[in-house]
Amino acid sequence: MAFRGVCTSWRAVATKDKFVPSWPPIVPLLMLPGHENANHEREFYSISQRSTSLRLSLPEAKGKRCIGVRFGWVLTIANSGEITLLNPFSRECMILPRLKRFPKYKGYRTDPFCFFIKQAVLSHNPSNGSDFTLMTIAYGSRFLAFWRPGNPEWTRIPRSTRCTFRHVNYYKGKFYAITAQGAIMAWNDDDQSSLPKFAVGIFSIADESSWIHKQVYLVKSSSGELRVVLRVEDGHEDGSDDYLPIKYYYTTRFKVYHLDIVQHEWKEISSLGGDAVFIGSNAAISISMAEAELSGIQSNCIYFTDDFLEACEPEARMRGKDMGIYNVEDGNVERFHGIEGDSVTSLICPSFWISQGDKD
Repeated sequence: MAFRGVCTSWRAVATKDKFVPSWPPIVPLLMLPGHENANHEREFYSISQRSTSLRLSLPEAKGKRCIGVRFGWVLTIANSGEITLLNPFSRECMILPRLKRFPKYKGYRTDPFCFFIKQAVLSHNPSNGSDFTLMTIAYGSRFLAFWRPGNPEWTRIPRSTRCTFRHVNYYKGKFYAITAQGAIMAWNDDDQSSLPKFAVGIFSIADESSWIHKQVYLVKSSSGELRVVLRVEDGHEDGSDDYLPIKYYYTTRFKVYHLDIVQHEWKEISSLGGDAVFIGSNAAISISMAEAELSGIQSNCIYFTDDFLEACEPEARMRGKDMGIYNVEDGNVERFHGIEGDSVTSLICPSFWISQGDKD
């Protein structure tokens, strides 16, 4: 497919050389929400430089929900149902089947409709050809659905039990998904002519009902291991609003587990092996110690953004500010500074990590 021929508004500027970023491509940047009055401009914030390192005009992203899906690509979802896969750096663009092409979309009652898709991830880089799969968590996190180039609709993956999916990632030819209860499921994606095949299910993370908000992420380490990062947020109420009782919250700690795929077991680990991990709002990215030190990033640390969507409601006091750096070895949390206020606050499109350095 000729990407530049799809999004006609970019045809005149769709040249890769003009938009190659100036930072090391392996290091994620924080793509900030667009301002309402801005001229389609989006800022990309460098944590190591503590400043905005790149600005791009992205008219196709204005007013839409944006989800980073690996390899520098972004999935945009409009409340009207339009879905686009675009690369803001190379200017490649592809129009995908609309939301109404999802199973059960007609029964979805939550507004805005752009939240029908919670998360998405690519198996391979679309810049290298059409042999890739885009997997999504959809319908209020109740099921997985995927799309491949040439398909007119999104295809739902059957499941035998009811569950809530929290995160999905691609690892060694399989899509792995983790549920709110700590169950891991995997599907082989080798056969492009059929549904991904169920591979394995694991259950072992204990539930702690005292935690206000938990999120789990599937992360591939720089050495090729599959890990699970469990994020814990605590908070308190101020009693002024029944609609949104949790006014103040903050991430207090993380737990990291190594997944033994052969034995179907978890093992909690106290070090990232020198890696730096970037998580939040769909992202789960690792870079090695050498790459981190070269770029001024702290190793054995988790860089996190605020992905508690209720935080971006006007009533919430935190307003998307639960962002920082967690040191896995000593448990210390350092909050981000210099990117507070409206620059990080958006219910439709929270800040998220984006990197061109992902590997298949």
